[in-house]
Amino acid sequence: MKANYSDLKHISRFSNRNIICVSPLKNKDWLLDLIFDRHIFESKIQPAPFKDLNSQQCLLNFPVFVGYRGKNTEMYEAVLQILKVILRESRNLRLGTGDRKIDKFQL
Repeated sequence: MKANYSDLKHISRFSNRNIICVSPLKNKDWLLDLIFDRHIFESKIQPAPFKDLNSQQCLLNFPVFVGYRGKNTEMYEAVLQILKVILRESRNLRLGTGDRKIDKFQL
């Protein structure tokens, strides 16, 4: 058996290693599922009153997004912490999704 040289770049703050790897897990898209479930099931919406300035009477309530809460959100935050360590990034990170026609993964 012969050991192979791994072609890794040794440049400060750069790595050509895969962060997301194919694994024997059944669900290979777990990170996308996590982001989807967080958005669908853990979005918190509150009604915000829209009042008449003169009478202070509530004319209508409209929904306002106030954040995410739940198990998926906790896991999402843990993934971001891991990515911050891997990328040696001190600023806040965000994982998001977009239109299927756009082939872009953004941090």
